Amino acid sequence: MEKIQYHFHTEMFRQTSQLVTARARLRATRPGKPLRILSFGSSIGEEVATLRFLFPNDEIYGCEIDDRVLEICQRSVGSLATIFKSSSEAIAANGPYDLILASAVLCLNPAPEDFKDRFPVSKFDDLVAMLDANLNPGGIFIVTNASYRFTESPVARGYDTIRSDIVHSAGFINVFTRKSRPYLQPVASSGGSIYKRRGNFVPRDDEDLADSVFEKRAGAGAAAVHELELAAPPASLIVLSQHKRLNTDWANKNIPERTVVVEYAYKFCRVEGTEDHGYVQEIGWTSLVGEGFHRRKPTWNPVP
Repeated sequence: MEKIQYHFHTEMFRQTSQLVTARARLRATRPGKPLRILSFGSSIGEEVATLRFLFPNDEIYGCEIDDRVLEICQRSVGSLATIFKSSSEAIAANGPYDLILASAVLCLNPAPEDFKDRFPVSKFDDLVAMLDANLNPGGIFIVTNASYRFTESPVARGYDTIRSDIVHSAGFINVFTRKSRPYLQPVASSGGSIYKRRGNFVPRDDEDLADSVFEKRAGAGAAAVHELELAAPPASLIVLSQHKRLNTDWANKNIPERTVVVEYAYKFCRVEGTEDHGYVQEIGWTSLVGEGFHRRKPTWNPVP
């Protein structure tokens, strides 16, 4: 197996919304069944530790290709999971899995000038196919911060899309089309994630910008989208204050054309008849398939 990504930055509770979504779906489709979970490209082990917290009774595996980083991972979180050197053979020997997490590993970031030669789409397809071969039918594949869209890969036709109200981003790195041409390009700013669209590629729909949780179809049938509502606002709320924020508010230079503007709307509330407080967050972004804004379902965030 060839090393692709040379940066090993990681942190605890990264991609938590995707993991919570996968956990909810797997508990519904496999109630009471112990799960086998793989952190593909586990780096120094923060992702493994996060998985152990979120899936305390399941089997956790982590694989890493870099020997120095692998040693750190084994030393720091080896007691929490089975850690091994990443190879196709070792991944197969420890599998198959019910959940595979590939976060910021199916990519070359930052993207160099010779990106097309160093990470052609064929390499992406080969890695995705290898992981797919080791995922059980009905299992979940989480793909975030990937250089290419999983939904366009050959194996994607065998997957359904899992969408939830708490997942609103698939990442923040350069995204390329199947011809290795830029599609989404980060814009330098003083904070926040700002994307600029390149070329004429049109996604499946507006939610394709956030799609990052996929379920391997157990049988024949057409592709489906399963929508989970995990953080619906309470029925009766008293709005105390509200405001909006754009991802472009803090940009340190002029925003280029075709920027994907994201709007975050907040309503700070009290639950009627109680002393419970929290805020409703509603996210929308520039439509990628039409005019105006695409708005997602609002989510409830309790505040102690």
